[in-house]
Amino acid sequence: MVGWFPEAYPDELLASACARYADRLEYPTQSMAVRELFGDRCSRVAYDVPGHLSHFIRQLPSQGAYSLRELLYRHTLFPFYISLHSSERVAQLESQIGEGSADIVYKAVGMIRYRERCPDVLRFCPRCVTEDEARYGEPYWHRRHQLPGVLICTKHRAVLLSTNVTVHGKCLIRAKHGIQQRTMPVDTGSAHETTLVELANDAQMLLEDEIHLSLSMLKRRYRTQLETMRLSRDGRLLTNEARDAFTKNIAPVMLELLSFNSHSKGVGAWIKQLAGGHIYHPLDHLVMMRFLQVPLL
Repeated sequence: MVGWFPEAYPDELLASACARYADRLEYPTQSMAVRELFGDRCSRVAYDVPGHLSHFIRQLPSQGAYSLRELLYRHTLFPFYISLHSSERVAQLESQIGEGSADIVYKAVGMIRYRERCPDVLRFCPRCVTEDEARYGEPYWHRRHQLPGVLICTKHRAVLLSTNVTVHGKCLIRAKHGIQQRTMPVDTGSAHETTLVELANDAQMLLEDEIHLSLSMLKRRYRTQLETMRLSRDGRLLTNEARDAFTKNIAPVMLELLSFNSHSKGVGAWIKQLAGGHIYHPLDHLVMMRFLQVPLL
């Protein structure tokens, strides 16, 4: 058991609080801090969804300070990743992630196959940094800034800046150090700002409001809209027409910004699979919903 652990800030990633802890206590090595907090079986702490959380909870100076559910739903990206799963599957994953590694969640939601959808490095909003420093005396890594497909801070409508801190690296980097390793912001272009803000808002709702999307419901809505837009006939997708409508509505530069490069030659097949009820990555469905003008709620 550790003698002290910092209180997590609002919207702070658990790994961010762990980085503040390790930095303040000046551990000789990162691995020592990781092993003490998460056990000998843990070699790294993923920023999006750490594993071995039950061990972590047992190490806190006041057991019961955090429940497993509170950590998952308030300080990780877990709610976003499992937004397309049934309540029974989610309960199973909650139990498994408590004792196992983050790979359990990654495999369940297809992140191993669709890794390109997820950011490789941590990001931040300069205006949020200024506000956090004024309110808390230091910046920290926000959950909503690390969501796949989110390139703009929804609070300030500011383009997020990337750092050199890798999401799945072995090091716990405190935000005040990591933001000094920033690179240039992505050029989103003013023409795409509205779409990017809408996508960011939808992604943030999945994260913070614990919204679960029914695949069967989405399948019905997708097919209804495709019929309405005359992109399907008698239940059969007009693949070429759907592909052309999609690329006209969602510009190629937008797809590149959202890491959808793999669909450049297979948009029609992708639409067909989503309309058929395939689970895919949550970001895929958010883009599809934006294309077909299907509301999140």
